[in-house]
Amino acid sequence: MRSDAGGAPTWPAGVTRSSSSPGPPRPGPFRQVGWDGVTVGPWARELERAAVVDLAGELVDRRPTPRDIALLTRSRVQPTQVLHAAAAQLDRPVPVWPQASTAAIHGDAGEALIDLLR
Repeated sequence: MRSDAGGAPTWPAGVTRSSSSPGPPRPGPFRQVGWDGVTVGPWARELERAAVVDLAGELVDRRPTPRDIALLTRSRVQPTQVLHAAAAQLDRPVPVWPQASTAAIHGDAGEALIDLLR
């Protein structure tokens, strides 16, 4: 929940982006505001007095090739940098900002050291 200027609670809005399903927001209980993950725009107003849960990033269901690792990294870092730029313009800092852009499950490799950067 957020508070408006008078301190009254308001329902949260989701600032969303989806490269896989462009178009109007999906129906749901909360207002959705679109953004491109690249530029600060009118959506940045939604960060006023709001917690941010950053879930940006491409799906991790791909091979750890240099190209895919670069894509996965860029798809998380760039939107987070844009959120930071938007938050920097606020009168008050964002009070809570968990970063949870991915969870990956890897097969059991026993005691072997897994180095995805090789």
